[in-house]
Amino acid sequence: MKHLVIVGGGFAGLNCARKLASRPDIQITLVDKNNFQQFQPLLYQVATAVLAPSNAALFLAQCPAAALEPGCKTGRSRLG
Repeated sequence: MKHLVIVGGGFAGLNCARKLASRPDIQITLVDKNNFQQFQPLLYQVATAVLAPSNAALFLAQCPAAALEPGCKTGRSRLG
């Protein structure tokens, strides 16, 4: 089994993890300095109470491989 380390939990990192999560021959580790991914263009709408904060940010610990790719059975997250 190959072990792939993806550095960065932004759009490219999450998309890469999502695309590769269904492959049984690859173990994926996603590394990011933050435990969340935020979409900065929506922050002004959060500040003006048009959107809830959960609509502009995604906690990486809440999206293991099973959430990234339906049918994927394994996923792990570790903070710290």
